Amino acid sequence: MRHQIDSQRLEALQASIERNTLAVDYPSTESNTFAAFRDAFWVNQMAVKSLAAHLGTGRSPNAPHDAFIKDITPLLNAFEQWPDKDKWQFINHWCDSLSVLTYTKLMPAIASTEAIGQSGVVSLISKEIELAATLGVPPDEKRIAGWIQSYTGRINLLPCISNMMRDQFKDSDLIDTALAGLVSKYVGGHDSFNAVARDSDFFIAVDYPKTFAKYLEHFTKTKLEFDVIEVFFRDMFISGAGIKPCYLAGYRAALGDEAVIELFATNVLGRRNCSGSGPATSFKLALSTFGEDALLSTPQLEAELRNMQRETPALELLHWILTRCMAMQDVAPRLHEMCVRRLPELMPHFRCLPAAPIMTSGVRILGGEGFLKHYLSALREVFDKNVANVPDFRLLANELKTASKDIHAMTDFEIIEYAYATQRQSNNPVTTSIRNACHFAGVEETAKIAGAMSIQAAENLYLSIAPEQKRLVVEHFPNSQVLALERDLGL
Repeated sequence: MRHQIDSQRLEALQASIERNTLAVDYPSTESNTFAAFRDAFWVNQMAVKSLAAHLGTGRSPNAPHDAFIKDITPLLNAFEQWPDKDKWQFINHWCDSLSVLTYTKLMPAIASTEAIGQSGVVSLISKEIELAATLGVPPDEKRIAGWIQSYTGRINLLPCISNMMRDQFKDSDLIDTALAGLVSKYVGGHDSFNAVARDSDFFIAVDYPKTFAKYLEHFTKTKLEFDVIEVFFRDMFISGAGIKPCYLAGYRAALGDEAVIELFATNVLGRRNCSGSGPATSFKLALSTFGEDALLSTPQLEAELRNMQRETPALELLHWILTRCMAMQDVAPRLHEMCVRRLPELMPHFRCLPAAPIMTSGVRILGGEGFLKHYLSALREVFDKNVANVPDFRLLANELKTASKDIHAMTDFEIIEYAYATQRQSNNPVTTSIRNACHFAGVEETAKIAGAMSIQAAENLYLSIAPEQKRLVVEHFPNSQVLALERDLGL
């Protein structure tokens, strides 16, 4: 945009500079002041751009405007003395084409937003972010924090700037500190459920522990029809990141450990079927922070886990642990042991195969041979149920039917034999899981059940085992000795 320059206005401004009477001649309350300053800044900017082009291309610079004010320092000094509200009015309405000057000189001059008002502060912060993007630099975090901190308007600022803070400063300590200072004044009038849900979404997206702690402090003293802290906790529990460690400290300070543990227990029971990793992440945080004993001794979980009958919520909880919270054997050994010992119930009920951590725990708890027998017993129980709608198990059922075999009539030895003998022809998930169970049990423990496996099965075991384990296969599986001898002789 090219401005229409008033030469007489610029000449008068220059004369005022020379007389050192800018403050008297051009107060910020006069409309002519804004126009004169804008023209002076714009002409100066055009001259600087022309000179820069000249230096870069070798062309002669364009002649500056007749009323060109070469040194704008006096104007900037005068601008510094204006009230912050007037500075913002000038920036907001007169400086669209002065991006560099506005960002580097004018915006930093606004020290306080006390007199600017909520909509003005929102626009000011938005302008900061917009200009920074235009110039290819990050927005000034310290500057924005100062504007937030000095805000004294009647309307809560946070809802209006939350999207900008989330997008630009997810974990800024400066912004967090500034927002925390506003909570006690502005949150009180915004305790509707929609407002709380909106704030909950905001905190899930950022890491602002100081602001969040102030929210909790406020709502521990607020009586509403719903418990705001429970809403925050529930929303965070099921969010993608789960309960964030930086927020857990705030919960503990506001409520005490006992109440926080109760919240975890309640949400474990009520939210475990939610999709996503949030509930499992939250549960792991609770286990690592408070310990397994503290969680399992809560009335909610203690009662649920005491009920060991099938088709109960306790089975649902163990299934959730089995499928979602695998890598917890160190912090949750009791829960892992429950999962292992109840595999014969869990697998047919949920028609699922145990993952590696449960197998590792099973071998630790029951021993290698004991776990294999326990696991194979659980597999048989699955086939006692209707597996027609479970692809993994249906595939094995069809294979066994084709081979005229019945898993109920097969011994543990025969099941392991079948899993290895058919390894090259069939690689269905169930037989793969059986071989994995043998792997975790170890060669020697597997040999106690299936040491007499056929040459074909022993060959597949020998070929699939790690090099350092092959000697054990030859030692404990007699039919593998023929294979080993052939390989040694190069046959």
